[in-house]
Amino acid sequence: MQQWWWEHSPASTAALRSNKLSSKKQRAGGRKGMPAYHSSLMDPDTKLIGNMALLPIRSQFKGPAPRETKDTDIVDEAIYYLKANVFFKNYEIKNEADRTLIYTTLYISECLKKLQKCNSKSQVEKEMYTLGVTHFLIPGEPGVPLNTIYAKPASIQEDEGLFAAAEARAWTET
Repeated sequence: MQQWWWEHSPASTAALRSNKLSSKKQRAGGRKGMPAYHSSLMDPDTKLIGNMALLPIRSQFKGPAPRETKDTDIVDEAIYYLKANVFFKNYEIKNEADRTLIYTTLYISECLKKLQKCNSKSQVEKEMYTLGVTHFLIPGEPGVPLNTIYAKPASIQEDEGLFAAAEARAWTET
């Protein structure tokens, strides 16, 4: 079981204040005794990068991840489960798709932190574009939140290039 990185972050504090959670137990450390939401997108033939799943993404852009044919992709799943999953103190990782879900959730949280400072639509567009073209840390690199749950890519040229392309495509969709 891993602890979420944002448990004691300013973003979690702001989220707790804005949601006005009713019980002291929830404010003190997340939900306990309730199930976390896990990714349902893992298939036996899913390609892996390190110990993360390269999941299909519903997109108009080309990239290494297969195109999504179902109604839900990993970006939709991360957005849908975001509010529920961020308040869990512990999260059991059941498969590689859960690691991808966590990483996508981290990116969405970073987007929300940037959006808190924006006052206009043009400022929002500028911040999201800047974040989209900025290098977001690859699992295994120093400074990645929850780095202990991610395996470093096996071959630097292949996997990091593939991961960077998949990351850019997912962030464009997010």
